[in-house]
Amino acid sequence: MYFICTLHCLCKITLGRSTKDNQIDVDLALEGPAWKISRRQGVIRLKKNGEFSIVNEGKRPIYVDGRAVLAGCRDVLRNNSVIEVSIIIIFLLRKL
Repeated sequence: MYFICTLHCLCKITLGRSTKDNQIDVDLALEGPAWKISRRQGVIRLKKNGEFSIVNEGKRPIYVDGRAVLAGCRDVLRNNSVIEVSIIIIFLLRKL
């Protein structure tokens, strides 16, 4: 389980499976079944208007508050959003 506390100085956070050639911010393979997680599973971005979004760059769906975000799609993240990748749960906590 991860808790991501966001700061306004961060523009993006990458989620996935780290390899020698692919460095990411949150290595989900450390917590669960790596074969179900893409090297770049998703990216959380902070927009200029202060809104957060997640883009699924992997093959398997990411779930945000129980809604499926399919490959190539995006969804808006709210304070206390629950993000599920495989069996791994991430909480987005927005620091105000």
